[in-house]
Amino acid sequence: LSIEMLARKYDVKTAREIVRPHDPSPDDVIMFQLSGGSTGLPKIIPRFHSEYLGSAFWLAKAYELDSDDVGMWALPLIHNAGMLFIVIPTAVTRRTNVILSSFDVEKFLAAIPRHKVTFTGSIGPVAPRVMEYPRIGDHDLSSLRQFFTLSRADALEAHVGKRPSA
Repeated sequence: LSIEMLARKYDVKTAREIVRPHDPSPDDVIMFQLSGGSTGLPKIIPRFHSEYLGSAFWLAKAYELDSDDVGMWALPLIHNAGMLFIVIPTAVTRRTNVILSSFDVEKFLAAIPRHKVTFTGSIGPVAPRVMEYPRIGDHDLSSLRQFFTLSRADALEAHVGKRPSA
């Protein structure tokens, strides 16, 4: 369902009656995210409704993504990047997303033309594996506008032939 369809599903009075007992607030915790982060020490990070919605909205703006874009993700969605770049933007920007059950470089690259993926990226193993892949030229990556990565964007750009987003 689209956000618009969900917003019109109930009249205002009925919607308030359904939601009121839960008393949600933008400042409420939406989830507790587990992270080892850069320290390697396990920790629990509270994430808030307003924080996630705002971050997803502004990341979509920064990357110039809208409902015409097709995102793709091959890592766990529960990670912060999966939530911000894929899960929440599905609702915020009404973007189509392709979710791969696991990362395999050949399946990943083959999915780009099959689904006309315009946006994907790497928070970890994806970019290095793509850069190690010797037959990158065998794959049609013409639909891909952006491939974000947290490091070595220059090397990825040279290998893939696309300008990644840093």
